[in-house]
Amino acid sequence: MEESEIPLEENESNETIINSNIIQEEEIKKEEIKNNNLSKKRKRNKKKLKLKNRQKEMKNLAKDNLQISTIQILDSTILAINKYKKVIFETDKKLFIKGNKNIPDEEHQNIHYNMRFYFFSLFDNGIKMDEESWYSVTPEEISIYISNLIKDSKNYIITDAFCGCGGNTIFFSKKFKKVYANDLYEEKIKLTINNLKVYNCEDNVEFSCQDFLTFNKKSDYIFLSPPWGGVDYKNDNNFLLKNWINPDIEDIIKHSLELSKNLIFYLPRCTKINELIEYIYKYDKSFIDNNEKTIYLDIQYLCSAEKIKAILILYGEDFNNIKVKDIRKYFIDTYKIKGNNRQVKIIISIAKILGGNKFLKYCNDFNVNILKGNLSYKVNPNKIINYFTKKSMTQEELELLENEIKEIEKQEIKSQTNFILTSQTPVYNISQTLSEEQFTSILQLN
Repeated sequence: MEESEIPLEENESNETIINSNIIQEEEIKKEEIKNNNLSKKRKRNKKKLKLKNRQKEMKNLAKDNLQISTIQILDSTILAINKYKKVIFETDKKLFIKGNKNIPDEEHQNIHYNMRFYFFSLFDNGIKMDEESWYSVTPEEISIYISNLIKDSKNYIITDAFCGCGGNTIFFSKKFKKVYANDLYEEKIKLTINNLKVYNCEDNVEFSCQDFLTFNKKSDYIFLSPPWGGVDYKNDNNFLLKNWINPDIEDIIKHSLELSKNLIFYLPRCTKINELIEYIYKYDKSFIDNNEKTIYLDIQYLCSAEKIKAILILYGEDFNNIKVKDIRKYFIDTYKIKGNNRQVKIIISIAKILGGNKFLKYCNDFNVNILKGNLSYKVNPNKIINYFTKKSMTQEELELLENEIKEIEKQEIKSQTNFILTSQTPVYNISQTLSEEQFTSILQLN
C-alpha cells in the first residue's frame, strides 16, 4: 500500500503519538528547568546561610575585650586574663580574580590554585608548593601582620618551628635579626629555600631538618604553627589540640618553653583556650618557681577573605602587658558603668599606678569578695574605689593617687568657667602625706 493510501484513522493515530511525545518532551524540559532553578535557589540559600553563619561566628568569637576567669589546674586555682581582639584584613579581591586566569590543565583539580596570589603575591616568579602547602600555608597578608607584631624585631631571633614551604619564614627574615627555620621533612626545607630566594631574603635564615622536639637552639621568640591534621578538623565538634596536633601539643609546649620565654601560636579557630592554658601552666617553670597564679594570653582572631582563617595566641613576658585603654573597656563593660565621670577617672588612675596586670588581679578579688561573682547589676564606682584604696594599695601608691586626683580636679576647674570656690569645696594640701583612713574619708566626701 502506498503512503497516500494509509487509512485516515492510522494517520490520526500517528499524529497523536507524535504530539504526545512532544508534550512529554516539553514536560521533561520544564521539569528539568524547574529542578535546575530549585537547585540554583538551594545553592544561593546555602551560600547566604553560610555567609550569615560566618558573620555570626566572627561576631561571637572575636569580641574585642578582656575576660577574667578562674580555672582549676593541678589542684591550683589559676586566674586567666585573656585579651581578645578581632583583626580584619582588607583582602585585595583582585588577587582571586587574577588567580582564576591562566590555570594550567594539570591544576584544574587543585581547588586552591586560584588562591595562589593570595598565598604568595610573587607566585609567578617561581614559588614552589607541595600538596599539603596548598591548604596549610599562611596567607601573605597574615604573615606580614605576624612579622610586624614585635617592636624592635631587628634586635631579636625568632624560630619558625614548623616552617613548611616558608610562608612565615619569608617575612620573619625581612624583620628579625636572625631566623631559625625548622621542619621535619627535607622537601619542605627545599621549598622554603626556593621561596626565600624568590623574595630575595635568605641571608639571615639558618635551616635545620629535624623533629622539633630535638631542636635545641634558644631564641627570643618561637612561632608555632604545627600540622593541624589536614582539613577534617573542621568536622570535629569537640576539637582538642591533643587529638589533632602532631607532634603532641603538650610536648611541643614543654620543649618550646625550654628554648624561649615568648611563644606565638598559629592554631585553628576552634581551639579551646583553656586547653592551651592548662598545658602552658603545667610546663612553664615560672608558675612553680615563683608560685605565680595568674596567666595572660593575647588572643587574636584573624579574619581574612571574609573568613576567620586562624587564631593567633601570644604568650610570654613580652605579651602580658595589659594597657589602660583595655582596662577602661573591661571596667565599663564588667561593672555596667557608663560615661567618663570623676569616679571613672580615679579608677583609671588606680589602674595606671598599679599597672594593668595587678589592677585586673584586684578586679577579680573585688568580683569574688564583694560582688560574689554576680556581675549582672550596676556597681557604684565609689564602692570600687574604696575597695582598692583600703585593701589593695600601699601608702606610696595612695600618695601617687592623691596627686592624680589633684590633676583631675585641675582639669575640672579649667572646664568649668562658672566654678565658684566655696567653704564646702574640699582643698587638699599636696605637701601633706595622708593616712589610708584619711584618704578613704576624702573619697567618700566626693
